[in-house]
Amino acid sequence: MNEFLRQLSEQYPDEYILLIMDNAVWHKSQELVIPTNIDFEFIPPYTPEMNPIEQV
Repeated sequence: MNEFLRQLSEQYPDEYILLIMDNAVWHKSQELVIPTNIDFEFIPPYTPEMNPIEQV
């Protein structure tokens, strides 16, 4: 995940990126290095209609 965030940040250095994510444990890891131009917003828990994987 750190590598993905690093590459995303480098690809769009002048943009502010807001990633909408579910509440997976690895999305909230203390080991994540979040670049300054990226921020996270988490969907509320127990909202399967907002999480496409829950439709499967």
